[in-house]
Amino acid sequence: MDVDDAIWLDWPLGKYAIPHIAREMDAIVAGNSYLADWFSKYNQKVYIVPTAIDTNRYAKRDDSLAEGKDEFTIGWTGLACNYKFLKLIEQPLFDFLQDHPDARLQLVAERPWKSTKIPAGKIRFVRWSQQVEASALQEMSVGIMPLPDNEWTRGKCSFKMLQYMAVGLPVVVSPVGMNNEILAKGDIGFAADSPDKWLQAMDTLYKSTELQIKLGNNGRRVVEQHFSATAVADALADIFKSLV
Repeated sequence: MDVDDAIWLDWPLGKYAIPHIAREMDAIVAGNSYLADWFSKYNQKVYIVPTAIDTNRYAKRDDSLAEGKDEFTIGWTGLACNYKFLKLIEQPLFDFLQDHPDARLQLVAERPWKSTKIPAGKIRFVRWSQQVEASALQEMSVGIMPLPDNEWTRGKCSFKMLQYMAVGLPVVVSPVGMNNEILAKGDIGFAADSPDKWLQAMDTLYKSTELQIKLGNNGRRVVEQHFSATAVADALADIFKSLV
């Protein structure tokens, strides 16, 4: 059984069905320690294996793209239903974009976001497709991942954050769940848990292209070492062998 979300919270059957299913499994592969801790109540064989990133598809951008940019691009990618998380930092985004005329917010999703604060001219929308996603990420200066802190978000496996890191972007993320674990693996970006910290992190990166490149390169190395498809495949192979 492979788990990468807090699926026991799914209504109406999660609370009742998931423990029963977990007990019947030969083993459970959990995407992070929070999920593993929950499932360990119902199964003794729980393994932590993170979400994998295809480092060939999400290729690292050329550092010259950052050095030659005449625009600072704050980037976010995901499903449009999760624009609710952008709402959490709508005010600091507005404040930052207002104070920096050469800054833009770039969103990669299936439909645009209708912000109540940020002018439409400050938002660049890229319609998601498998063909354009990686190149759209490479156009960004920084990748952001705001989240509230609750049971559901602690179960998230930080795929958005890993996508940014894979293409060589610095990250600014809410210190929730697995985001904290990834931040601890290297000097890759900033944790932000207040409007002031979001503003400070974006301003720090805005002022230094050199810092953007340094943190982005560190993030790419962390992905290659711990989250690449090759590294995760090796970990899964060891688990399967142990069950035979």
